[in-house]
Amino acid sequence: MSQNASRTTVPLETQQPPPPVSGVVQTSDSDGNSGGDEEGALSTTSSGVVGANPGHFGGVQRRQDSISSTSTSSDSEQNGAFSEHQVITAYVGADRAAQARSSDGNTNSEQNQNLSGFRGYPTPSPSQLQWVAQQHQQQQQQQQQQHESAPPPPPQPPSSSLSSGPRLSNFPPQPPAPPPTLSLGWSRVALGPKPPGQPLEQSPCQRSLHVAATTDEKLYIFGGYDGENRVNDFYEFCFKRRRWRKIHGIGVPPSPRDRHCGCVYEGSFYVFAGFDGTSRVNDFHRYNFRENRWEEIRALHGTPPSPRHSHAAVVHGTDLYVFGGYDGSYRSDFHKFCFNSRGWEQVSASGRVPRARYRATCVTYEDALFVFGGHDGTRHLNDVHIFDFQTLQWNSLATEGPAPLARDSHIAVVHGQSMYVFGGSSGHALNDFHELRLDTCRWSPVVQHLTNSDRTPSHRFCHVGCVSGDCLYVFGGYDGSNRLNDFLCFHFGLDLMSCDIPPSTLITDLAHFVNNESLSDITFIVENRQVHAHKIMLMRCSYFRAMLEGGMREAHQTTVRLEEVRYDIFLKLVYFLYTDECEIALEIAMELFQAADQFGVERLKKMCEKKMLASITVENAALIFHAADVHAAKTLRDKCLNFILANFEKVSKSKCFEEMARQNVELVFEILRKR
Repeated sequence: MSQNASRTTVPLETQQPPPPVSGVVQTSDSDGNSGGDEEGALSTTSSGVVGANPGHFGGVQRRQDSISSTSTSSDSEQNGAFSEHQVITAYVGADRAAQARSSDGNTNSEQNQNLSGFRGYPTPSPSQLQWVAQQHQQQQQQQQQQHESAPPPPPQPPSSSLSSGPRLSNFPPQPPAPPPTLSLGWSRVALGPKPPGQPLEQSPCQRSLHVAATTDEKLYIFGGYDGENRVNDFYEFCFKRRRWRKIHGIGVPPSPRDRHCGCVYEGSFYVFAGFDGTSRVNDFHRYNFRENRWEEIRALHGTPPSPRHSHAAVVHGTDLYVFGGYDGSYRSDFHKFCFNSRGWEQVSASGRVPRARYRATCVTYEDALFVFGGHDGTRHLNDVHIFDFQTLQWNSLATEGPAPLARDSHIAVVHGQSMYVFGGSSGHALNDFHELRLDTCRWSPVVQHLTNSDRTPSHRFCHVGCVSGDCLYVFGGYDGSNRLNDFLCFHFGLDLMSCDIPPSTLITDLAHFVNNESLSDITFIVENRQVHAHKIMLMRCSYFRAMLEGGMREAHQTTVRLEEVRYDIFLKLVYFLYTDECEIALEIAMELFQAADQFGVERLKKMCEKKMLASITVENAALIFHAADVHAAKTLRDKCLNFILANFEKVSKSKCFEEMARQNVELVFEILRKR
């Protein structure tokens, strides 16, 4: 039997690599027939999270009141329930019919029908009229009691209305139109009209094991498996126009593949690793939206993750983080790619690292990464792990409430303060929907309030999902029998118990005062140029705090001259003191590092260290090592030394190494002793 025939017989999505032996698998694994249901772990969102708007899931559903009925005039009546719209309709019709009877004794059913159908309202059924008439009678009795107990009203001038017959003013006011129906819960995404003069564009074909990511206005889908072949087509969906467009970029796109990961970062769509039908790969590609061009990314430094598939990835800050997957073994390694320096490095983390797995999901919330579920080669998982980007520490998250079934090949997204998990595989396809509140660590099932079974998403895994605005968009997947290309939307709705809080403007406001004469109470002269500042902001720096609070003469001066620092560098340092932020270009990182050390700004000093470490090369390693030694930057010094020892033959021939030897020969001796 041919290889293609074997793939048709055994669905790709339902197969897995062999289970690990003693917790670790070292196997050649026939990837052509393995581990197909990963892309639930692969869908990512931009800048983190992309689309995390304020508010969490809520439903606003039109109220239904249970009313016993013996009539069979409508489906809703047969079900014994009437919507709010029907109740309003019946109330108007019954009220007008009652008033007509009281005025002229006419009980003709045709007139009642005409009145109840006023302004296009449908005719209420007899049981509706009977129920609402009872409510109307009770209301009239209450009004009569209030009228009898109230003081007599002042005399009114004669009315110009007719004295006999029903007056128009006796009718209740025209009822307002029912409120606009929000499309809450699940619905199929309706495509917009085709622009005139343009060809009809088709939606992506059925597929699984693909990836998706969003920008503010568009959703992108790349690659996957269509049931016969791996594909590398690339589609764009515009949320505003609600139309699909196939992208034909110039350049060489990634090879057809599945089980890869994808993300959006600053105007480009990135694709990393996966399985191309023959082997696992670890190539890295990007598509530039503005240039309509594909290109392969070659790392300038560092070692990329091993060739793999079924990994999870997410963007945080200026880095792409990649966790786990399958490279012949189940993995729990953790890597990051820095978009600015175009380099890979393995994340050195402490704490309890999650067990090796593939088909898991990663999302970011605030300054943390959350890993959920997956498969470790022996069993499905439903544990939650958290990685703190500040402390670089892993922890297992203790949760409350009913956790989802253990699963892999699901999707996970963040909206508001919650992580949402939909679908996946626990040995069979799922379509359940769960919410984990990240502020309280509590699981709960999402109540979907479905009134139409056609709107219930089918069971699936190997699908993709992304949040945009107030909606979760889901495309494709595999239901155990067929690959899908349906496009679904879940509207999270509005949280009626909260209000939107405007974003903070503190940093922007403070940045406005940098080198601003407004309310300035001290001026620095740097390279014969003025830098206006405010003492209260300078107090964050130990150098200036000692200057202004100590017995130094500068404490009483309004103008202070500074030497041994350039104007541009000092202005960067002042900006940091006002905002706690600073854009550090590589060409000034060393000089800014020296200034931060001179003025005792430790956090800025560490930021410069990080920038230089990410860009260390054979040519500049000795220069950075020498500067780290002079300024007692231990971490930077140790890492530079390790780099020099690992690349001594090349580093020792650089000009920076010769310069370092002239200025401090002891550093050369130290390097030689440790070789």
